[in-house]
Amino acid sequence: TINIQIGARTGPGNLIQEIGKVVADTNSESKLVVKNSLVPGAKNFVARVEWALSVLPTNRVIAVARGVEPANDLHRFTPNLIDLLVLREKFPELTLLVDISHMAGISAENVLTLGGLTISWHNRLFDKNGIRPIDGFMLETDPDIAAAQCDKDQLLTFNQAETFIKNARSNMKGFT
Repeated sequence: TINIQIGARTGPGNLIQEIGKVVADTNSESKLVVKNSLVPGAKNFVARVEWALSVLPTNRVIAVARGVEPANDLHRFTPNLIDLLVLREKFPELTLLVDISHMAGISAENVLTLGGLTISWHNRLFDKNGIRPIDGFMLETDPDIAAAQCDKDQLLTFNQAETFIKNARSNMKGFT
């Protein structure tokens, strides 16, 4: 299978329509990964997901919240977790991920901290409302962070990523 990611800077238009045609092959198991745009608000995120769902069934679309342009320069992107609740309500069967690397990308420590906070947020909403707000995480790792070509500050070592994944699997409520 071929999984194609539509980045946050790419909006619906000719390029996305052409990519959609490639991924939309009915014999394919390919998935389309759609990130929210950099513009704040669920409206834009919903529009991107609706576009993807116009060419693919729900089980072949993955929505990723990566945050929006920050109001200050103290962090990389502002988390927009509330947008995920809007998407969950509108598209209950959609796979929803949180990109903790881009949201907290000024240090690996911040990535791990945000991941832990997101797990707590998820569990609180699960306990309160019985909904599973997210299905998982997107994070960045590299075997040789010193040689990485981009995003060095937000990269996790393989050991950090493995520890985080084990923690998420054992502590997130509503997962099997």
